[in-house]
Amino acid sequence: MIERPVTLPFKGDRAYLHGTDMYNTIMEAFPGADVHKIVFTIHRILYNPSCILMVADGTEDLSAVDACPVRCKLSTDGAPRYVGLRESTSRIAREERRPYDVGQVLDRCRLEGRQIMLEGNSPFTFIETIIPMNKALLTTLLPDAPGKWFFTRLDLHRNEKRRDGLGLRFLHNLDFKLVKSEITGRGETLGYLYFTAVPAWSDSKP
Repeated sequence: MIERPVTLPFKGDRAYLHGTDMYNTIMEAFPGADVHKIVFTIHRILYNPSCILMVADGTEDLSAVDACPVRCKLSTDGAPRYVGLRESTSRIAREERRPYDVGQVLDRCRLEGRQIMLEGNSPFTFIETIIPMNKALLTTLLPDAPGKWFFTRLDLHRNEKRRDGLGLRFLHNLDFKLVKSEITGRGETLGYLYFTAVPAWSDSKP
């Protein structure tokens, strides 16, 4: 098993790590690889930017990965990989913060019924683009959600890098605990995105 420290930034003035940075950090662990069959899940909010990234294959003991609050199952060049991300017991002295103005995405979007479409190019990565799009869609369609929307799961056929021609379509709501949307790219199904409404959350920027 590969185990190494990684440092994640905070987005804007948020006091927790954003799911988009967790996902991007995991994908960056496989440079140049054909990454596909991705199932990425977040089981708990992380607050410490100092984290440990674990990567295992199917022949290794996966108990350490299974214990991580952020997990990803994927294939690289046809071989299965199991990835875990957890907080470190230490913390860096100087934290990095990066701007994340989701208005730059939403200003390029159009809502139509149960769908939201990106019109133009996003200034952010694929995952940083679809997350605010889906939040805007769900906020419009489900205004009585009992809490703030959080990204909790992503299923993708392959690691996507496109930043234009993207769309999301609301599919179903399982009691606000798992709300599923289809991700599309120019009419092609790219995967599925899941949000959860978390009650009694004080930070206004999920």
